[in-house]
Amino acid sequence: MGEYLSFRKHYTPAIIHVLFWILLFANTMDAFFGGHDFWGAVFTLFVGPVLLRIVCELILVLFEINDTLTEMRDNRRVTPVEIIPPPLSTPPVI
Repeated sequence: MGEYLSFRKHYTPAIIHVLFWILLFANTMDAFFGGHDFWGAVFTLFVGPVLLRIVCELILVLFEINDTLTEMRDNRRVTPVEIIPPPLSTPPVI
């Protein structure tokens, strides 16, 4: 319950997967029974799923970017160490 309230775990990617299949079914039903002419139905049947997949993948990419950035933040060092390179040569002593 704590992960849900603090938004540490994302539930939207799972919802997007389910929503994709529901919308794919709706798109198919629209292509067959939506009152389109032949070419409109063919366009809806073949181009609709591709566009739907692209939109869903773009939404999922946003969550993957967030997960990667969160992982990078958690893996970084707490105290950064500053490295000072040694001098290239020492001046001659006279």
